[in-house]
Amino acid sequence: MNTESITRNINILSDVRTLSNEQWLTVRKTGIGGSEIAALFGKSNYASPLSIYMDKMSDEIRDESSENEFLEWGKTLEPLIREKFPAKFKKTTGIDIEVREFPYIMQSLDCQFMLANIDGLVAPQQDYKFNVQVSDGEWEECFIPAGLTGILEIKTGSGFTAKNWKENSLPDNYFLQTQSYLGITGLSYAFVVALIDKHLLWRYIPRDDEIITIIKERVHEFWTENILKKVPPAPIGSDIDTGILKSMYPQELKDKALNLDHMADKRIRYKQLAEEIKNLQKEQDTIKQEFMSVLGDAEVGFCGDKKVSWKMQAGSTYTVTRQPQRILRIG
Repeated sequence: MNTESITRNINILSDVRTLSNEQWLTVRKTGIGGSEIAALFGKSNYASPLSIYMDKMSDEIRDESSENEFLEWGKTLEPLIREKFPAKFKKTTGIDIEVREFPYIMQSLDCQFMLANIDGLVAPQQDYKFNVQVSDGEWEECFIPAGLTGILEIKTGSGFTAKNWKENSLPDNYFLQTQSYLGITGLSYAFVVALIDKHLLWRYIPRDDEIITIIKERVHEFWTENILKKVPPAPIGSDIDTGILKSMYPQELKDKALNLDHMADKRIRYKQLAEEIKNLQKEQDTIKQEFMSVLGDAEVGFCGDKKVSWKMQAGSTYTVTRQPQRILRIG
């Protein structure tokens, strides 16, 4: 497998095999890693520009995987998935594929604030021609010549996330992460290999230079305008940002008052939105009640191929068992 095309595009900051977990986390504070890219675009359920800023500016070294059992299992399963992928790929496609670890923290040469720590490299051993679904009923022919090196990115997920992988789809945060890695390494494609609900699947991701340019510009803007100037980015309306702001200002100062005339328009808009939400909620509840009225004692109904059900469902908590009740679900 040829890695020269990668090494001429990057600075290698560290070999992760020689780092303690704390040292690895410390190096990550020197730039924006691939898993943080989605947060800068408001596409992450777990982070935001403000939370990324707070993490980079803090002296605290925090290991999220030690606090999240799902992330911990993901790290544990990564070597096993990397080992099993070639056999599964061969069985499905008839093509041999080489998989190799590439255990380095890399820094982009043309955007020094971008970092990458990929899960591995791949290279088919024969020419690989295949079709990829790009939209409903539309397929695109793709080709990877024998020996061409690409990126391997490994993911895990429960059955609840399976819908995000249907029909060749890929979650936005993984797409952005993969494109950032392609931008740093200069490689032309990646395979995102995922163990989802006990099934191993993969997605082919071609390099998109337009997206890569947007990512690099956003990372540069965030690092120069927020991190280097020590200016927190604006909150984006996420629960994460609400939690951060509450922790930053846990207690009010008695008798302290501010002039907020410059936010008068936002106050008016807030009130308008509150009224709109109230009206929309009432409209939604009315539609829900209409379905209940029509269903009556029926268990399910169908709108075309979409199912509407009104079934008994038992509910319980750790301390109280609730009586079963019918729950309406509109598919």
